[in-house]
Amino acid sequence: MLVLVAGFGVRLWAMRWPPFPIDMGDWIAWGERVLAVGPGNFYSESVFADYAPGYVYVMWLTAAIKHGLLPAAGIGTYHFLYRLTPMLIDLATGALIYNVLAREETAPDQAIVQSGTPPRTAAPLALLAAACHVFNPAIIFNSAVWGQIDATFTFGMLLAVVLLARGRAEWAVVSYVVAFMIKPQAISLAPLIGLVLLLRFPPRRWLLAAAAGLALAYVIAAPFLGLNAFWGLYRQLQKSVETYPYTSLFTYNLWALYGMWEDDRVPFRLGLSVRSTGTLLYLVGIVCGVALLVRQLRRTRHDLQTYVLFATYFTFLPVMVLTRMHERYLYPVLPFLLMVVFVHAIRRSRVVGQRGVSWCVLGTPFGAYGVLSVLHTLNLYHVYTYYLNYGPGVPRSNTLFYFIDDYAKLWSIVTLLIFAGVGAALVRWSLGRPSYQAQLGVPDPAS
Repeated sequence: MLVLVAGFGVRLWAMRWPPFPIDMGDWIAWGERVLAVGPGNFYSESVFADYAPGYVYVMWLTAAIKHGLLPAAGIGTYHFLYRLTPMLIDLATGALIYNVLAREETAPDQAIVQSGTPPRTAAPLALLAAACHVFNPAIIFNSAVWGQIDATFTFGMLLAVVLLARGRAEWAVVSYVVAFMIKPQAISLAPLIGLVLLLRFPPRRWLLAAAAGLALAYVIAAPFLGLNAFWGLYRQLQKSVETYPYTSLFTYNLWALYGMWEDDRVPFRLGLSVRSTGTLLYLVGIVCGVALLVRQLRRTRHDLQTYVLFATYFTFLPVMVLTRMHERYLYPVLPFLLMVVFVHAIRRSRVVGQRGVSWCVLGTPFGAYGVLSVLHTLNLYHVYTYYLNYGPGVPRSNTLFYFIDDYAKLWSIVTLLIFAGVGAALVRWSLGRPSYQAQLGVPDPAS
């Protein structure tokens, strides 16, 4: 609780900086519009609105609260209200991380049980993991300064994976659909969700889960898009994808090495456009990930470590190889990677003792999380500062901005290396010896 209170205090302090002007202007305008014309008339060819309906409900409620309770308040009230929701969900994600990791102590290593040594509690490491998320500067910057909503759909994605690991397929799909309807970027997790449903649950369960998910998606979309809601949703998403036909939208990835904000429709190699090349790389990555996941699912039952590792890979992959990626799209990778680090650390503690725990938490995996967090913070700061000074330009006295700008290709290479490390960990985990996984408490499918 103290971590959450302190985290909220830090976020209130961070709100002293102005929000990202373009996005905050959109939130305010869209909230006012849906409040004025209703959901059925919200989307229009004459009005720019590239978000799915899910979060528009939050904008609608926010505008209603502002007009109902604080009609005379200035624009600063909107700045506070629109940043408050993702800030609170930041803290909810931290609480979820703690809850999940603290429960890892309930499955102690068999060798420890036989020796009569009581299993170590996972609570200290769970608390450290929650604090790492709550006080992560990239997480704070995204919601409390910028005012973005990435925390909201990421929470739904993380909760869906946790529920799958606990065997609650129907609720996992509900959580995932809410995440997708807030931000369709959540589709990156679809291979994991789909394969786990098909290979880990009987047909009755996954059919029920799929039906619940489709029904919920329709209920969310229909007030905005009418009876033919799914077709309307597809058209809305297609329109959103075509808004920015460029290589990298400031994102540190493969295409930043080629050049940021370059037209991705031009020819590149082998008769393919830049965009098609990125799509081909993504499909190859998906096929490899799916093959490894199928192998792993056939060797184990529900296993949180497997799920969060593959979730990290599947959310990381598109950001690294696809074009048209915004810098913020890296956000969901951070909590999943954090879970990978600490689930492994907690399980290793059963085998190698306290010294091993220190190595696992403070060694290479945790270092990768730390470096990626710093790079993402720098990326957010760079874009935020650029648009905050759009027009006159960023003053040359801002040496941090120009340092970040000058070494963008280096930051991209480092980010790609971290992604390669995740891929290597995925291969090692999926192709490794079953005896090693058994040591870490991974359940055998026959058990």
